[in-house]
Formats: sequence, structure tokens, C-alpha cells
Amino acid sequence: MRRRQELEIFLEKLKSYPDPKLVFEQYTTPARVVANVVWEMVLRGDLPCYSVVDLGCGTGRFGIACALMGAEKVVGIDIDRDAVFLAVENSKITEVERKVKWVVGDIDAVRGKFDLAVMNPPFGIKGVERDKRFVLKGLELAPVVYSLHLAGEKTRKFLNRLAKSYNAVVTEILRMEFEIPKTYKFHRKKWHVINVDMFRIQRIETLKNI
Repeated sequence: MRRRQELEIFLEKLKSYPDPKLVFEQYTTPARVVANVVWEMVLRGDLPCYSVVDLGCGTGRFGIACALMGAEKVVGIDIDRDAVFLAVENSKITEVERKVKWVVGDIDAVRGKFDLAVMNPPFGIKGVERDKRFVLKGLELAPVVYSLHLAGEKTRKFLNRLAKSYNAVVTEILRMEFEIPKTYKFHRKKWHVINVDMFRIQRIETLKNI
């Protein structure tokens, strides 16, 4: 198991989207953000664990980081075939390919039970509340969900209501800075920094295990 800073340095070596697709709201999650989220899992006792599902896995950073920090089995799924191919390459770079399975498809295709779900769902640029189905799918698959969302009181209220509708509760909110390089034509700055909140959501029947 690596320390947080070591994990971040390791993740910096991974390949990013060479040609991001706006329709999928693709942005490479910064290594620092991934390392901070996964380190929070460790501090909370959610890692190491047996199984993790990474919904909308993109290039595989979250799933790979979980494998590096002790998850025995990781399943990542993304609708974009090119992104999944990069996740496969990245898992080979980090030598965790025996722990991970990458799937091309919609998140609804995932079945089974996992110890933990992690995701960086669409922020809603191409559609309001696109993140809703990711969170609900995560709670269907695992008792604990870690998810990144645009920061703001409106989002916090929305996710608290959403969690309650699934008999779950938000147990942690952690503010982070998400650095986005100039990616699409409408971006005017070389770098843009947005505030995001990491949400830890847990099904109520498992709260006794915290």
C-alpha cells in the first residue's frame, strides 16, 4: 500500500484522453483529486476491501488507484470504447491488470454486489441531473459510494434528498479543487479551476459498520 503522495505521483504517469468527447463530458480527473479521494477511503476504513466498481471509469484512474491501495477485485465500466482501451493500457502500466476488469457499456449493464462504488459522473453540462442515475446505480451495487459533483448548496441538497430516497445518508462532504486544462473549443483559458465536492454516501442499514 502506498502513501497518498506516492499514489499521486504514480497516477501522474497514466495516459489521459487524447481526444476528449464533449457528448460524454470527458475530463481527465487530476491525479491529486483521485489520490485524495482514494486516501479518504483508506482513512475511513473502506479500503482495503475485496471488490470495487468504478462507474463511468474513463481512463481508469479511480479503479486503478483502488487496486493499488488494496482492492482485490475492480470492475470498471464506461460507454466510450476508446476510454476503456486507455484504461486497459493504464492497468498494464501500473501492473494491476490481474485485479481489474474493464467493460464497454452502459452502467445499467453492471450486476452483482460490491463492497464499494466510486465515480466521477457527468457534471451536467450536456444534461441536467445526469449524475443521478450514477449515484442510484452505485447504491444499488454497493453499501458505500464515493462520488464527485460540482460544489454548491443546491447540489448538496439534491444529493441528500437522493440518498434519503434510497434509504441512505451522506456521511462526508469534502471540498476539492478540480483543475481542467483547455480541452474544448469553448474553453478560453489554458487552465480552469472548479470547486467540486466529494460525497461519501452510505446505505443506512450498514451505518453500524462505520
